[in-house]
Amino acid sequence: MEGDRYSLEDRLRFSELHYRKAKDILRGLPILLEHKLYLDLVSRAYYVAFNMSKSLLYLLGEDPVTHKGIRSLLHLRFSSEREMLTLFDQLFNYRQSADYDTFTTSEDITEKEATEVKQKAEKFFELSQELRNKLIERLKP
Repeated sequence: MEGDRYSLEDRLRFSELHYRKAKDILRGLPILLEHKLYLDLVSRAYYVAFNMSKSLLYLLGEDPVTHKGIRSLLHLRFSSEREMLTLFDQLFNYRQSADYDTFTTSEDITEKEATEVKQKAEKFFELSQELRNKLIERLKP
């Protein structure tokens, strides 16, 4: 079974590390918004979802190494969490555009759009944090 790949202690520790990273990134988003660094905000917002997803998946003993792998496992293991999955996909697509679209610059992203992306990252964090807490409770002996 995949869940046996890591000890319970390791799963909890790795989950906590990614949770803290997501929380730190989330704390930085208002600063990026304030300084009108919208392109960076869009990219970093995705990494809130990325790290919270890794946090959740570690609790299940999963360790995907690619963005595509995280997305696939997230959809597979949390298929009933429709809102969370939709937010992940949106944040992933925003980040793809921000990081790889040659013609997308900070000037192409409005303050309103950047604010909405920030709010989506905050909502993803909230939903995944609730789910994470439930998973941790179930894992406790």
